[in-house]
Amino acid sequence: MISDYQNDAYTGFLLGASIMVFLHNTFVSFLLYKMRKSNISNINKIIINISGTILFLLRFISSFAPIWVDLLTCKLLNYLSEISSFFFRESLAFFLLWRLSQIGNNKIDKWASIILFSARTISHLVMFGFIKVVVYPTTVRNWCSNDVGSLFISETISVVIDFSIDLYVTFRLIQILRRANKNLLNINVSMKGNAKRTLFTGVMYWNFVRLGVAFLLNLNAIVSLITDNLNSYITIDQLAAIRFFNVFAFVLMSYVITVDAEIVKIIQGKDQNDKESDKSKHEERSPSTNATYKNASSESLPKHNTLDLSNDIQTYDVSFERLSFFEWYNAIMGFQHEKKSY
Repeated sequence: MISDYQNDAYTGFLLGASIMVFLHNTFVSFLLYKMRKSNISNINKIIINISGTILFLLRFISSFAPIWVDLLTCKLLNYLSEISSFFFRESLAFFLLWRLSQIGNNKIDKWASIILFSARTISHLVMFGFIKVVVYPTTVRNWCSNDVGSLFISETISVVIDFSIDLYVTFRLIQILRRANKNLLNINVSMKGNAKRTLFTGVMYWNFVRLGVAFLLNLNAIVSLITDNLNSYITIDQLAAIRFFNVFAFVLMSYVITVDAEIVKIIQGKDQNDKESDKSKHEERSPSTNATYKNASSESLPKHNTLDLSNDIQTYDVSFERLSFFEWYNAIMGFQHEKKSY
């Protein structure tokens, strides 16, 4: 069993490392926004990473507050922490629902997204009215915390809505993916070389990764709710493990949202030398005039015609293998050169 001093050092390391990760991802998000001007995705990344940085910074301060910190200061710290958590989770919910609207383009999805997001916002705002800050004094420091009982119902409702968002987005993505795979059985042979490498399937799988991390984050929220109410039965070792997975879920969520830009740079460097040879091979492989994808530089990225499932998919003769891997990856990450909102 770890001692109190070891637990303090462990907690300080976890929170400090998470702050550095969020600061790094915030810097990356600002660079992406500056390079690509107005961009919904990058603005959302900035909000997520800034709110995450502030959240863990305030958690660090609250966990190691000096003995002279009074109740008023603790209230200020905890309210700011809850506001940061609000922006983090609201931005995450918006990101998942917005991605679904980009892929599905369905009126039902839009209305469902509005209802779920509004319910999530209202439930979290209502929770602010139930916050009750308490101070636990010790000989070394004062612990600033929220009264668990006063927030249990409101936090439970918020977590249930978060899970509802994850489940709805997952259900719709599975529907869209199954419909697309069914349509692949009827298309030309040139498009069926490897279904998992199509742009559409790549978009779907990347969204499933994000959803998996979102499920992990919400699962940690449920575990925290349970353990906070069973605090007297939880050992310090168990609390340390729970704290690790909680921080890990937040950090992983930040990377899943932000890391695509860094990967693109690596792929771009590897693909640069082979782009010219790939271009000549692609031109020889498919001379069809019906091709909707063309070899693109950084100024002309591939168009996402495959995402429109309402079109007759049999009219496409082009093989997705004609795209260089850099172009394919950029399309998966959402670099659509025809969508002004992106």
